[in-house]
Amino acid sequence: MPKEQPKDEYDKIGSSKVDQAQQTEEGAEISTTDINIDSIEGTKNEKKGNKIVNFFKHLFIFFQFPFVANVIILVELIERFAFYGFKAILVLYISEELNFGDEYSKIVTHAFIVTAYFTPILGSAFADSKVGRFWTIFVLTIVYAIGEAIITLSAFLPKSGEPDDKQWVKLAVSIVGLFFSGLGTGGIKPNVSTYGADQIDEDDKDLKTSFFSMFYFSINLGSTVSTILLPILKQYIGYGWSFLIPAVSIAVVALIFGIFKRKYKNRDIRDTIVLNVIVIVFWGVISTIYNFFYTLVRCTWHKYLKGLFFCFCPSRLDDASYQIPNLVDDVPNWTKRYTKRQVADVKKAIKIATCMVFVPVFWALYDQHASTWVLQAKRMNKSFFWDIQLPPDAIQASNPIFILLLVPIFDRIVYPLITKCKIKLTPMRKLGAGLVILFVSFAVSWIIEFALMINKQHHPDQVEPPLYLHMFLLLPQNFLLCMAEVLFSITGLEFAYDEAPSSMKSIMSAVWLLYISAGNLIVVFVSFCVVVPLENTIGDWIHVFSISIYLALTLLNIVLFVFISIWWGEQKRFYAKLEEDSNAVMEDTPIELSQNNEEGEI
Repeated sequence: MPKEQPKDEYDKIGSSKVDQAQQTEEGAEISTTDINIDSIEGTKNEKKGNKIVNFFKHLFIFFQFPFVANVIILVELIERFAFYGFKAILVLYISEELNFGDEYSKIVTHAFIVTAYFTPILGSAFADSKVGRFWTIFVLTIVYAIGEAIITLSAFLPKSGEPDDKQWVKLAVSIVGLFFSGLGTGGIKPNVSTYGADQIDEDDKDLKTSFFSMFYFSINLGSTVSTILLPILKQYIGYGWSFLIPAVSIAVVALIFGIFKRKYKNRDIRDTIVLNVIVIVFWGVISTIYNFFYTLVRCTWHKYLKGLFFCFCPSRLDDASYQIPNLVDDVPNWTKRYTKRQVADVKKAIKIATCMVFVPVFWALYDQHASTWVLQAKRMNKSFFWDIQLPPDAIQASNPIFILLLVPIFDRIVYPLITKCKIKLTPMRKLGAGLVILFVSFAVSWIIEFALMINKQHHPDQVEPPLYLHMFLLLPQNFLLCMAEVLFSITGLEFAYDEAPSSMKSIMSAVWLLYISAGNLIVVFVSFCVVVPLENTIGDWIHVFSISIYLALTLLNIVLFVFISIWWGEQKRFYAKLEEDSNAVMEDTPIELSQNNEEGEI
């Protein structure tokens, strides 16, 4: 039998085992702590590495785009450089080089803008048809390049007659070139951004958003560089060589875009939405005319006019394309395929377009920063350091710079501050604020023009106004104009997009461009029909008179806007109540059991 160990020895053995266990547990805890510290430090380093990688990804986001998407961004940058460059020097070319004076140069410049913003709807129609986006962009870019080449040719043509005579031949050649350029730039305008987005996968929405950001950044970059560079180069190399730069740029655009034809993704060809809308509206107009005379014969015309007054558009437009075509024997079959949903969407789009009838007047004033304000700068002091004379058309360079600065300021600072003050920022309030600031900017322009005329009356022999009438005085009104654009243009596009039915969103973008065209048509009309006939009668005060017309027009437009905003609020409340009632009816509608489906169907 083994000897029994004393009790104290058992205690010693037990205590030593306990100590060993405690040491083991402490060691395990220490090692676990070391592992946790290492893992935490590794995670921190990994996060830092991810932040650095993400920073460079955002900084060089274009590396994530497909190659052809970057090609399209480059194409847009060069095209915008060419467009804004030759537009920046166009008004002084017609005024000074062709000797047609201020008002005729304004007429030609704004007529070109009318063409450039009217033709996008034609470009959209071709791109959405069997022609496709690639061929629409490529062919119209060639047309664009031909137009730029013709304008360049007009600048190189020798002058006829005396140096101060009006150069009718050169003007005629220039107008032909401007028509082709307007057709080209307008036709590709709505298609380039969309075609670039088509190159990115539909599922990658974040990358597509980044693409649009880079796309619009390229627009501003191209316009800023060209509006600074071309007016300065014009002073040293002349108009001919200055126009040659945009012409070569557009030729390069056509070459770059065409080389990669096989690499682009082309979506399936579908029917053009633009053509569908035109057909529906056409039959709606036919239906409206028919119903008008029908109600007139039945002596209920007063009810019809009452409905027309309250609806702002014909109440019988829903007869279009699925009733009227059936009454005509020789109507093509493809006009009968439109559903009531499509017609209802067109009706709502027309109502939104009607709500935005105040938009053209805004653009009538805004686009005069490239004509009226350049001509105003021509009559001001242009001296700079070391006896350098600034070109008056260089004042346009301030606009894209101000826009680049103001967009993030309004988005990140101004709008949040107004919201914190518990002021609700509705689209209509932003649009109204934009119109008011636009009026103030032109009021500042009127004051400067009035001061120029007073100075000229007191000092008729003065070659150049004094330093206190420097062209830099135009910067505040340009700044106010850009504030108005940020409030009005961005909000207006957002308003049109949000309110439009899903099938009509691209149409509302085209309507917005048509309103820009209509605004410039207003300038052409006012200059040709009002200002030019009075130019010899009023003399130098014609500039003050011209700006006064647009100030009065803006005041009337603001009054119109107030009435439309009230009407639109009533429309919104009406449709909201109608939707609530329809939802309530749907909730109260009993579910009928189907023989084939035990759960039933509505």
